[in-house]
Amino acid sequence: METLTPGFSIKAEKKDAPCGKTPRVSILAGPSGGHLFPAVAFAEYLRTHYPGSILSLVTGKKGSSIVQSVSPGLFNHVLYLEDFPFLAAKPLRWLLSLWHFLGSFVTMAVHFWRTSPELVAGFGSYVSFPGVYLAHLSKIPTLIHEQNLIPGKATQWLVRCADLVCVTFEATFAGIKLKRREVVGLPLRAALYSAREHSPEPPGPRKTFRILIVGGSQGARRINEAVLQAFKLMTPAEKANIAVTHITGMQDASWVAEEARRLGVEYRVNAFSSRMQDLYGEADMAITRAGANTLFELALFKVPAVVIPYPHAAQHQRANAVFFSERQAVFLQDETQLTPQGLLQKIKQLQNNPDLRARMSHSLAQLGGCQAPARMAVCAEALWKRSN
Repeated sequence: METLTPGFSIKAEKKDAPCGKTPRVSILAGPSGGHLFPAVAFAEYLRTHYPGSILSLVTGKKGSSIVQSVSPGLFNHVLYLEDFPFLAAKPLRWLLSLWHFLGSFVTMAVHFWRTSPELVAGFGSYVSFPGVYLAHLSKIPTLIHEQNLIPGKATQWLVRCADLVCVTFEATFAGIKLKRREVVGLPLRAALYSAREHSPEPPGPRKTFRILIVGGSQGARRINEAVLQAFKLMTPAEKANIAVTHITGMQDASWVAEEARRLGVEYRVNAFSSRMQDLYGEADMAITRAGANTLFELALFKVPAVVIPYPHAAQHQRANAVFFSERQAVFLQDETQLTPQGLLQKIKQLQNNPDLRARMSHSLAQLGGCQAPARMAVCAEALWKRSN
């Protein structure tokens, strides 16, 4: 079983790229960035290394803004399913979710009839369940990828019927008998790999210490409030030595920008950024949530960070963060114990200790890599060839 290789090498990845017939692949992913971004990364690799591939994407309607931000022409077809997360407490909402859930099987059957996929690849969330399960019943080869150390419910339900389970972390599903399991890592988007390959190493200490804050699409408010309060505790001299880039999420951008103007700090506020590779490349440290995508993007760019797991994500984020923290790659800060004073202490600890940052960057480099898309493609090719 192949394990995650420390470090990365874009040239090695291209050299080892698979080759073969152009496939028809249906890719299913939940509507959040945590599910869609790895799916997009996988599709980018197939599009580059299998020219002429017929790629379709199935996701939820809430993912439309992310889908619209990807390269035009990446997917030949995009299908949006109705939401059916079964999280609503009210009976009528639950019944509506059930109706949409059952209807999604019909929608997916029609989609498969139209696109004739040779492989169905699921990247988690409730959206992937109907398609992967229907493909299993229809004898279409299936692949699923689990991004987190603790798998989501949809993945747990599907693993025993999937032909191949790809995982990011070695420990995920390690004790369960499956048809086939491969440790491939987490596919990241091509723009990130390209930026990291071509970005020069910092020439040395900079006068201004650059801090990147990413609140995320969920639960950004608590981080946004805490960091602003922490900066208010700084002296004018301390403020003069930092520069902040703050990605707030859509709901908080206006009030964070207003508060930032009063701080006396070089401060950029954006609700969202489609150029995260640029922000990682210029950051000396980051304050973020602990989704798998974010952690492995930090690892790719070797950015030391304080990570604050989203507490309402079924412990997925905390398990990811613990894995990185145990390897001295990040500082783990639980939200329940988050205070402006404690956050400021960690900021100063990283700012004033270049050796600590260097050690954390080295640890992150051992966890990062660019081989995941190629590894998934090798596995995928073996499956779709089987269907012919």
